[in-house]
Order: sequence, then structure tokens, then C-alpha cells
Amino acid sequence: MNNKYDIPSNLIGAFLDREVTLFIGAGVSCQAGLPSWKTTIDKMKSMLISEAKKNRGVTQERLFLRDANYLEIVERFKTVLSKEEYYTFLYSQFYSKDYHPSEVHKKLAKLPVKYLITTNFDVLMETALQEEYGYPPLKCTNYRQVVQACSQQNRYIIKLHGCITDLDTIIFSESDYRNFTINQKPLLDFIRSQLDTSIILFIGYSMNDPDFNSILDKSLAYSDGSKRDDYAIFKGMNQINKNIWKTRYRQIRDWERYLAENGFHIIKIFLHVSKDEQRDRLAERILNKKKNWKFSIADINERRFWDRYQDLYSEMIEETSTEKAPWYIVPADNKWFTRYVVSQIVLKAMKDIAPKFPEMSKEIKEQLEEFKKLIESGNIGMIEEMQDVMKGGNK
Repeated sequence: MNNKYDIPSNLIGAFLDREVTLFIGAGVSCQAGLPSWKTTIDKMKSMLISEAKKNRGVTQERLFLRDANYLEIVERFKTVLSKEEYYTFLYSQFYSKDYHPSEVHKKLAKLPVKYLITTNFDVLMETALQEEYGYPPLKCTNYRQVVQACSQQNRYIIKLHGCITDLDTIIFSESDYRNFTINQKPLLDFIRSQLDTSIILFIGYSMNDPDFNSILDKSLAYSDGSKRDDYAIFKGMNQINKNIWKTRYRQIRDWERYLAENGFHIIKIFLHVSKDEQRDRLAERILNKKKNWKFSIADINERRFWDRYQDLYSEMIEETSTEKAPWYIVPADNKWFTRYVVSQIVLKAMKDIAPKFPEMSKEIKEQLEEFKKLIESGNIGMIEEMQDVMKGGNK
């Protein structure tokens, strides 16, 4: 595999060992001329407005479309149209003899992976695989089909959100997603196992893509910390970075301000390890058998970008450190000192919060005294008498 694009060595190794799971998004299909999600949603909006002019108030519909997310818009579209009209629309968008696999599809088909996972409805990836290997891949939209594909040892593709050639399998609207999580639990469990055991490579997603963020969040949620890195290829990444991280920083500040205004005391601690100390700890993980389990080749590879990481850490801390949610930068080369400093930070916060047991009202104190007398008397009818006391207190 040619590494002229500076592909991480552990990703190359994972491809050679067939330990990579590919997630293919809409951006790949757009390369072949298919409409983007935005284009499709815009067409739905236009059709909903036209329909509203016939049956409902246009102003009300415009207000709904302005505030609704794309799942809600698709749900409304699916409800307003008949089933036949809805399916006809989807078919017109995602299936045509004029659509052919792009060069991206063809290159992906050559990658040494046993299966691919896609959230795309179209069949272009399947076509590319058939052109590459001479036979069609097995197409799976549920767990039973995945099990069959695994048992046959054939190349297969998991259509996570269904396939345009089987319209009843399409997952597009709000209710589709809700039913999917209930009815397709075995398939979701399989996907989760792949997220936790494979290296994931995302292709054709944007950083604002809800599918991408949902899958990535699940990957982080199901990881126990020992998982290897995941990767994503984005078009125009430099420009995206400039825009997306400023937005992310603002969202973090907004969220932390919201928490502070609602009584939460926020502590953020950055443990700073020097480059020399990191080198020594990496060496220890290699030489000490008891610490071999901590070793990852990614740590070695990423040391090349030490200075860049420091710049990014500095930017992140500067952008997200506020009066109500400040960062504490703690030297972490000496663990005993690190623990001492962190404990002092937490102790100061606890003193500032000054937690206390809740104060009891006079009424509750009087009821407690009555309960104590009943318990100490050993009366067999104690429970009934306690209930009578409670009823008397509530009159």
C-alpha cells in the first residue's frame, strides 16, 4: 500500500490484517452525481410548501420547516404523502440507470476488507464490488442476513439504513429511526461490537453529519479505553477545521455557562506530561511486561506531532477557560505531586460549595418523634398507627 499521503502506519497494518471496518457516507455517492441529503431535504420542503397551499396554512408550514430537524421534516413528508408517493420520490432520488460508480467507489472496492458498512440507500458500492470481483456482494439489512453472510465467508455489505431496491427497509424518518432501534437490536449489537474491536475508517461523512456524530459517539461510549484509534477522511479538511472548531468552542462555553447558572460547580483539570516523561513512560510500557498491555504503536507515531498537539491544546484551553469553568493546568511528571495538587483543587471546590444535609421542617421533626415512640413501644399495630399519624398530619 502506497504511503505517499502519510497514512498512519497502524492503519496500513490494520488493513493488511483485515481489521478495518469501513463506514461509507453520502459524500461518496455525491461523487457519482447523486443528490446530497441537503438537496433531498430541500426538495421535500418545497413539496411540503406546495402541498400546504392546497390543504393547510403556508405560514404555519414554513414555521415548522424553519425549526424542524431533518428527521422531523422527513417524518412530515412521509405523513403528508401516500406510501406510494413517498416511495416514488425516494426511488427518483436514489436510483437511476444514469448513476454509475465513481472512481472513489472503485478504489474503495479494492481495499482489503471483508465487509463494508454504509448508511447510503443507493447500490453504487455494490455495483463497484461486483465490477471488481466478478460477483455481487451479499447485501445485508438485518442481523439474520449478516449471520448468513459470515457463515458463507463471502464479501458482504451492511446497508445500515436500508436499500433503495427494497423500499420497506429504508430508515429515513424520525419514526423509522425509532423503530429501527427497537426492531434491529441484534444488528445494532453487532455494529457496536465492531466499533469496539476494529479500527474504524469513515469516508464520505462531514463533521456535521448526524450519522457520523452518532456512530462516533457510540464508538466512544462503548470503548473501555484500550481501543485503537479511529480515522476519518474529509474533503477540504483545513477549511472545515477553521469553521467547526470555533463553533465547538462556543458550544462548550455555552453548555458550561448553562451548567454554572444552574448550580453546578465545574472543575476541569489538564494533566500536562513533558515530552521527556512521555518518552520514558512509553519505554516502560515496552520493557516492563506488566505494562505491555498499555502499549500502542499509535503513541509512537503521534509523538512526531508533539509540537502541533501543544498548539492545539493551548488553543482549546484558551478558548474554553472561563471564570465559571476555568482550566487547571497540573504538571503530571511526578504522580504523587499531581495527585496532591488535584486533591487540593477538589478540596477547595468542596469548601466553596459547603455541602450540608437538608434542613427538616418542624412538621417532619414532629412526625419523626411520633414514629420513634411507636417503634420503641413495640406495638404490633405500629405500621397501622404510623399510617394514622401520616393521615393526621396531612389533614
